[in-house]
Amino acid sequence: MIKYFVEHPKSVNETYIEHLFQTIKFSAVFILAAIIILVHGIFPFIFKTAATEMVIDSLRSARPDLFE
Repeated sequence: MIKYFVEHPKSVNETYIEHLFQTIKFSAVFILAAIIILVHGIFPFIFKTAATEMVIDSLRSARPDLFE
């Protein structure tokens, strides 16, 4: 049973706890980005690129190989 909890984190060179905290961090960024997108939808003159930049920065941090 434990195998299911550690197999994927190990495949990305993380422990279960490291993987958990990484996903919490990404979730927080994406929740904030969603709020910013909603505010931008109401007030299109603010936060024109903020959410996009946040998501790209998160992806760049997690998968720098995609930006080579």
